[in-house]
Amino acid sequence: MLDGIAIGDLGLFLAQSQAAWRLNWSDMQSTTADAVEVLEQVISAWCVHPVRLEFVGADQLLGVLNGQITAADGLSTQQPWQLLFKLLQVMRLQAEFETLSMRYCVVFERSPPPWANPACTVERILAHPTDPRLAAASSLLPAASMVNVAAPSACLRGEITDDASVALSGFNLEAGQQEPLHIDCADLVRVDFSAASSILNWVTAQQGRGVEIHFIDVHRLIATLFEVVGIVEYARINVRR
Repeated sequence: MLDGIAIGDLGLFLAQSQAAWRLNWSDMQSTTADAVEVLEQVISAWCVHPVRLEFVGADQLLGVLNGQITAADGLSTQQPWQLLFKLLQVMRLQAEFETLSMRYCVVFERSPPPWANPACTVERILAHPTDPRLAAASSLLPAASMVNVAAPSACLRGEITDDASVALSGFNLEAGQQEPLHIDCADLVRVDFSAASSILNWVTAQQGRGVEIHFIDVHRLIATLFEVVGIVEYARINVRR
């Protein structure tokens, strides 16, 4: 377990060092609330100082923190979220940072912290994961269903805001049709929350008619929104690689 005293000692030690230091997170299983607070302060300092670090088993640390924000306690306090934002920042994982930002907006109904390039340098060194949460947490992507991609028979493109009914109205569907409707989302740039809610209503209506819906080549941020509003419970999502 990682506690605040250990993190405080680590911060003081690295602040006095000019060499690159290797930090091994592989055996980390949990962390205390005071450790989260102190580690967030330490990593914030790394963001603005040109220290050189090597992270071994960083996915383990990401997995533990992602588990915290997914748990009920993570919805009542912002501290683990802020730490995870800082960690993704120093590791220069901007795509994962943006995905987390989407989740943060939905949970707290406020703007997330902005991305800023860190002054520090972090090299990631792979280690064998010891926590089963890492399979999903290492990328922070939604647990959307992956499908065998067939040729799309419809598409969504551009920006969809407020109400998606117009964009969805042109799809030819027959009640109880055996073939799923494959919707190409490669050119879909943005979907706001209201539009996603109307897509959810449409998808559930199609499920009631016996029609299976597959969204193909969905951007990870849009896929995250689809997970948040519940679309992944009624349709299959193929996330863009």
